[in-house]
Order: sequence, then structure tokens, then C-alpha cells
Amino acid sequence: MVWRARLWYAFRLAVTGLVALAIALIVADDSAAVVWVVLWVGLYWLWKFWEHRHGNGVATPANVQTATALSEPTSQALPDNVTRRPLWRRVVRKTIILGAGAVVLIVVMVGVMILCLSYYERQARVERDKVKKGMTVGEVLPRCMARAA
Repeated sequence: MVWRARLWYAFRLAVTGLVALAIALIVADDSAAVVWVVLWVGLYWLWKFWEHRHGNGVATPANVQTATALSEPTSQALPDNVTRRPLWRRVVRKTIILGAGAVVLIVVMVGVMILCLSYYERQARVERDKVKKGMTVGEVLPRCMARAA
């Protein structure tokens, strides 16, 4: 049953992502990435809300007979030699983990930005090197336009 839930989750992510990408490419020109992310999140949660509203996954009066009764979970005691960490230590630990994740995300974003900028800088250098001193407009335009076409 867990695999079915995971497959359904992956299917919902894929479908909403593709629909959001199609809409973003049609609607937005310059900010397609931002529009795509916003649409993807919105469509995903709207689908989830729609499923919940129509009772998928929840026992409704129509299918109460087929629903299985859930037993109340029993709490398991910790072994005697294990003590639970205090609340403040758990909070500090989770805060440090969240902060480290944010730092890693920022470092990755900066790295991607630097790689993209260096790529475009190399492209600009190649185009700049095509033009020499003393060239006329008639000589420069065919060289620069050959790459654009």
C-alpha cells in the first residue's frame, strides 16, 4: 500500500509539473521559471484539496462498510537505558540542521550563478574576438550574424 501511495504522489507531482510548465511557457515570456514554480505548487495543492473535498482516501458513508477499522496504536516505552533528550536540545538541533540546509542551498545557488555567468562571459569573448580594429560594418555584421542565425 505504501508503494501505491508513493506512486500516486509521484504521478501527481509529474502531472502538475508538466501542466504548470506548459502554462508558464505559453503565458510568461521573461519570468517563466517563477510562474512555473508558483503554478506547480498551486496546482499540486489544488489537486490535493480537490481529492480531500471529494473524500478520496477518507471513509465516507457510501463506503463505510468496506473501510477497515483502525486499532488504537499502543505507545511503546523507551528502554530503561535510554533517556529522552530535553526539548531545548531537540529545538537547537533542528534549528542547526535547518540553518545548515539553508546555507547549502545558498552555496549551490551561488555556484550555479557563477557557472552560468562564466559560460556567458566566454560566449561574449568569442564574439568580441571576431571584431578587429579597422574593420568596417560590412565586414563585422556577417561574422556576428552567422552565429545568431
